[in-house]
Amino acid sequence: MIYLNGQENYEIKIPIKITTLVENLGLQNRTIAIAHNGEVITKKNWDFVTIKENDTIEIVRAVGGG
Repeated sequence: MIYLNGQENYEIKIPIKITTLVENLGLQNRTIAIAHNGEVITKKNWDFVTIKENDTIEIVRAVGGG
């Protein structure tokens, strides 16, 4: 169980890399930013960060407008 965008008890198979989570959520082709336990993780490091039990993930998506 992890906390995903404030949602408690988000069920995924863990441990899991951030890259895999993004793929599983169907967000791989989107412009997004990810924070893992309060620390922003750059896209080049997604393959190196492992999400574990009770971790907090925040995903925000850039939205254009005017």
